[in-house]
Amino acid sequence: MDKSKVSRAASRLEKNGYVRKDTDPQDGRLVALSLTNKGRAMVDEIIPLAQQFEADLVHRIPQASDLTHTLSAFLEDDADHRTS
Repeated sequence: MDKSKVSRAASRLEKNGYVRKDTDPQDGRLVALSLTNKGRAMVDEIIPLAQQFEADLVHRIPQASDLTHTLSAFLEDDADHRTS
């Protein structure tokens, strides 16, 4: 990601209350991002979902003899989850 995309993403996260921006007192060009309580709660909610997603993906790969079959099955399941 380029600097402008990161900056816009950080601004949206700040606007929505997920992060706090603090300017470095030594160098005003630097900004430190910190999670707010709302941001920490979101991370706590997302981490188990990401871990489960990873576990499901890893579980499928050794069972498939063909990577194309594995990826097709994964994409079909993903599409099913998005529509349900």
